[in-house]
Amino acid sequence: MDISFCELTRRDLDEVMSIEVGSEPNTWTRKVFWKKLRDSMTRATALRVDGETRGFTVCSMEGLSCHLLNIAIAPDWRRKGLGTAALQEVESFAREKSLVEICFEVRESNLPAQMLYKKLGYEAVDILRSHYGDDDAYRMRKAIYLEG
Repeated sequence: MDISFCELTRRDLDEVMSIEVGSEPNTWTRKVFWKKLRDSMTRATALRVDGETRGFTVCSMEGLSCHLLNIAIAPDWRRKGLGTAALQEVESFAREKSLVEICFEVRESNLPAQMLYKKLGYEAVDILRSHYGDDDAYRMRKAIYLEG
């Protein structure tokens, strides 16, 4: 299995929307993705397996933080290490940019994601009531230690 990462472009939006719809009850629209792709403080990456898009990440640089805005793996490709690979790639990016932490929100009901994040050293630092309207969220955080 050959895993690679590349910048997400407008051409990837059909595949990304398919993954997004299969992953999240309150999906981002194509317009939201397109807006993020054009934002200079946002980094959007496609995760490819053998050349096919199987996941993506979208994060923004906010001061010294990397805020992971969206991450998804195609349903048929979950539990194969792709989520771990995607998060490790985001962490490498944060180190390259000398950012000191990665933070994001995760649904309280999304136990598989929470287990993955905790396994990789992320901690719940806050609870956000009704963050997703119908669901609370945990704010997760991990300090990034710069090498050197």
